[in-house]
Amino acid sequence: MSLKGYTNKNSLERYMLVNIDGSFNSQIDEWIEGVEGGVDKHTGRNFIADTVASIRKYDGDGTHELLIDDCVELTKIEMGDPTLTKDELDSDDYHIYPYNETPKTRIYYDGIFTRSHENIDVTAKWGYSVNCPTDIRLATTILVSLIIEEAWQSEGETESETIGTYSISYRKTEQNQGKFDRAKAILERYRKIPI
Repeated sequence: MSLKGYTNKNSLERYMLVNIDGSFNSQIDEWIEGVEGGVDKHTGRNFIADTVASIRKYDGDGTHELLIDDCVELTKIEMGDPTLTKDELDSDDYHIYPYNETPKTRIYYDGIFTRSHENIDVTAKWGYSVNCPTDIRLATTILVSLIIEEAWQSEGETESETIGTYSISYRKTEQNQGKFDRAKAILERYRKIPI
């Protein structure tokens, strides 16, 4: 796994109003990577879309609509027997929703998405947005800053909180609790509800 770019050392230094010694760069990157993974897992989203389109398979259900994972650009839809070459759908025959915003999450086809398993291939750039939303950047920065503060502070009571399956420990103060609550509230707004 590598850093996605939800935050970085420079953003952390500006948020915390400190200079972090370069000898801590690899540790900071490890914490950022862990928090990014926790953010994605908790929300069910990838906030910076792939730069190269790839195929994801879906089951047709005999309707005109197909719910898909978040994407910023859809380039091709193919349908047919999963074991054979599939036919590409004409882009004039389907519409991608929502209009005028990302992420795209739904396709309406003038025909019927034939009922079968893995019979629809959608080629797209998968993810929530091209650039990470500003508030997700802030939430990630807050959570990593709490980890850094905990590492610096050896005295005092610590608090351990869970966001989904991700756990974070930080120095227990009213101010830090407020920071954590703010970050968690941001993430809750983006949480994908499984249907």
